[in-house]
Amino acid sequence: STRTTNSIGVKSSFSMITLYIAGFLVLGLGWTTTPVSDPPSWSLDGQRIAIGLDHQHYKSGYARIRLQHINGTRLSEIPTQHQHVKQIGWSVDGTQLAYVLRGSVRPDALLDKRLHITEVNVGNKTRILKHTSPSWSPQGRYLAYLEREDCMGLDSKVWILDTETNQRCAVARTMIDLTAVVWHPDGTRIFLWHTSKYLRNGQYKPARTRGWSVEVQMPLTHRD
Repeated sequence: STRTTNSIGVKSSFSMITLYIAGFLVLGLGWTTTPVSDPPSWSLDGQRIAIGLDHQHYKSGYARIRLQHINGTRLSEIPTQHQHVKQIGWSVDGTQLAYVLRGSVRPDALLDKRLHITEVNVGNKTRILKHTSPSWSPQGRYLAYLEREDCMGLDSKVWILDTETNQRCAVARTMIDLTAVVWHPDGTRIFLWHTSKYLRNGQYKPARTRGWSVEVQMPLTHRD
């Protein structure tokens, strides 16, 4: 028997078991471990895993994303020019990955914390957006994400990108520093989440999380 503790996530498929335990990715019946800073992402067909491997794994000093089959076969790696890979998510059809890169080797805020969308079956063709917190719609066509605003007291703007037409629509602007955006399973709404800091009014308090529901009307109308 196998006993595990402190597991953050468990995924089983056939005889393959994947655990994310205390920052380590544990794969397969052979139990190989890989230190990772962010949870890996499973493709929806359950056959592939995308793993963000930070810069310390490579002599180049750049992070990569490893695509691996559940039988342990390494399929490919997506190179980057950053130190960290965060928030990896597969599109519904398994042809695209959305992820955020951090730690640019060049001290330029405009190059850091950008959202990348890579077509894994087309030579790793990539689009880059100056945003974060990607979330794929249940139908797989749309990608919601956050933009950090610094204008007229606004902190966050929420966009939805139509990946087929490459058109985008701003669906929300707020003075609240949002931490995540998530689609409702029926694809008609998105939820906006904010988690407070622990230090508030000079005192350490439990973090508070609040959420708001935003209705999304299809088809999207392009607007900035």
